[in-house]
Amino acid sequence: MLPFLKDNIWSVLLGINYLLVIIFSVLIVLKNRNPVKTLSYIFVLATLPFIGLLVYYLFGQDYRKDKIFEKNTSKITTD
Repeated sequence: MLPFLKDNIWSVLLGINYLLVIIFSVLIVLKNRNPVKTLSYIFVLATLPFIGLLVYYLFGQDYRKDKIFEKNTSKITTD
């Protein structure tokens, strides 16, 4: 197993990356966002191996909306 992995490390890493791209693409489509943003994130994921995942993780997540939602639900439960 180790010699195969040593000889084909880039193929294995790209295979893992494209598997992650497919998974994240499905998740992005299911979020039901603006279609332009959705297509642009999928394009970045597919064209920039590994960097695209990092870009989506840093800029594609809407943490502010989640925090606001958490604040509103905690107010409702404490009232």
